[in-house]
Amino acid sequence: MKPIRNLFHVAWQGNFEAWVQDPLHVRPIAHAIWDPHFGQPAVEAFTRGGALGPVNIAYSGVYQWWYTIGLRTNGDLYNGAMNRDIEEYPERHLGNRSDSISVRSV
Repeated sequence: MKPIRNLFHVAWQGNFEAWVQDPLHVRPIAHAIWDPHFGQPAVEAFTRGGALGPVNIAYSGVYQWWYTIGLRTNGDLYNGAMNRDIEEYPERHLGNRSDSISVRSV
């Protein structure tokens, strides 16, 4: 998964802000699992880390990395995702028209 997607999904479905407040006791959630085919045993097996439903726990260290570089809120994660998306795919935000950006020379 691309890093910008990690930022967005954790901000949307994770518990980053709770983890920042208590990293020793809160297990970092990567994302929720929304699968209509999950039976009750699977729901119970994947409901962990204080979550209300089935989740995947983040073991990759991304929470620690984001904390190290100064991110503290879900807003920080969303802003990071959006800024990175604009850098990688400007045509999504500006369109494919050549007149989308006007440059003046002095």
